[in-house]
Amino acid sequence: MSHHPVGAAPMIHGTVKIAAADRCGGAAPPPEYKPPQPQPAVNEKVIVRAGRENSDSAPVLELATNSDGVFEAPLPDGTYCVVLADKRSAPGGAKPEQHTDESCLANYFKTCDAIAEIPGGAPADITRSTPCFGVCYNGPMPP
Repeated sequence: MSHHPVGAAPMIHGTVKIAAADRCGGAAPPPEYKPPQPQPAVNEKVIVRAGRENSDSAPVLELATNSDGVFEAPLPDGTYCVVLADKRSAPGGAKPEQHTDESCLANYFKTCDAIAEIPGGAPADITRSTPCFGVCYNGPMPP
């Protein structure tokens, strides 16, 4: 099923929501504690590359979300890997932070945040939680 009127260009569309970091150590939360809920990400950079895996290839499109966390733009028919700005470039070069798993970083980079099939695919919605110590932290937890 197509998401665009007859004669109109096919579109990629989706939303980006991000939850704040949840409890980064300390005392146990009270029973009534509710973790932060994902909120629309305003002006979040979205990068679109051809295919089903992220790479260092040139993006086919770069755009930003609006005030509701929504992004939308015309794209030719195809399969696209959608990522946020932290996956713009492959890890490498600088030595990673202490307690960072380099293999995890490589896998994190190549994994799409969403895959869009144009035309007719589901929205390329992205929901993330903010990690306390980095996406691939593998070290001791605070007291």
